[in-house]
Amino acid sequence: WQHIVIKYDASTETATFILNGGTPTVTSVHNSANHDDFHDTTSELTIGYSDFQTSLGFAGQIAQLAIFKHDGLSGRSSTMLTDDEAKGLYNGGNVYDYTRHPKKDDLVGYWKLNQTVGNNVTVTDSSGEGNNGVMTGATSLTNPANSGLNEVKDNSFTVGFWMNKDSAADTGIVLQKPSEY
Repeated sequence: WQHIVIKYDASTETATFILNGGTPTVTSVHNSANHDDFHDTTSELTIGYSDFQTSLGFAGQIAQLAIFKHDGLSGRSSTMLTDDEAKGLYNGGNVYDYTRHPKKDDLVGYWKLNQTVGNNVTVTDSSGEGNNGVMTGATSLTNPANSGLNEVKDNSFTVGFWMNKDSAADTGIVLQKPSEY
């Protein structure tokens, strides 16, 4: 199992990646088509699934997925998680209850993904925002509520989750919010 944190800073159009609470790596996402897809409010957020090419689905397990939105609205902070706060989500390799995080008011989606696997199984959002999803297969989840990511292109956000690939060579989509084609 690996713990991943991705912090997107809208003001600088950069993403910071943190693996297992380690050293942050920053990259520019300016002019990225995938970056613009998050702006689309009509598309669904999918986890472990590609709605346009099923062969791109994630081969493995995903757990404890949390999305923090930093827009200063609805009681949320307008400041990003610091690198130390983001690294703290790793919690020394132990499962962490994101609803207890210092930035818990910024949570717009938190799925433990510990439900029984199967089609049409409801996956509960533990953030308190009511963004429940529906499992559409053994390893995928779709959420028509957009998981609080409406208009996220212009807002900073942080995503944290655990993942376990079936094999080191496996690749696939972990998180996607594509534009409608």
